[in-house]
Parts: sequence; structure tokens; C-alpha cells
Amino acid sequence: MQALARHEHYLAHMIGIKDNYTVLDVGCGVGGPAREIATFAGCKVVGVNNNGYQIERATALTAKRGLSDKVSFVQDNFMVNASSSHSSKCGH
Repeated sequence: MQALARHEHYLAHMIGIKDNYTVLDVGCGVGGPAREIATFAGCKVVGVNNNGYQIERATALTAKRGLSDKVSFVQDNFMVNASSSHSSKCGH
């Protein structure tokens, strides 16, 4: 697990994620990388997934770690929404 955390820290560092950023995690699963990146970079993360059970688990695990103010989750089908518009709603 520590190797995964180090990799997520490396990615956040190399991408240049700052504490005032909001990061979109598409296909977030149960939110492990979202929580790790929020903890490391101090940023906010919004996870999107189409699986309701995974969203429930992600939300519970995030609350247990005390990160609900930094990390949130939305159940949505990102494949449908991504193809329905070519605007850059999340490109900031």
C-alpha cells in the first residue's frame, strides 16, 4: 500500500497539484487515490463513478478518515456526460 501512496504522491507532485485546486477523479472506485492525493496536496477532489455501492463505500471511508471537507463523490455516468458536450466544464 505504501508503494501505491508514493506513486500517487509522485503523480500529484509531477502534475503540480496545488492546495487551491479541485481535482476530478473519473472512475474513482472507492476513492483511495482521491483521499491520498487530497491528503498529500491539500487540494479538494471530486470523485465520479457510476457504481452506487462504490460511491457509498468511498463516502464512508472518506468520513472515517476525516476528509469529507476535502473529498466528495458523485454517482454519475461520466461516459454519457463526456460525450454529450464538448465544453470544458472541468478544464480549469
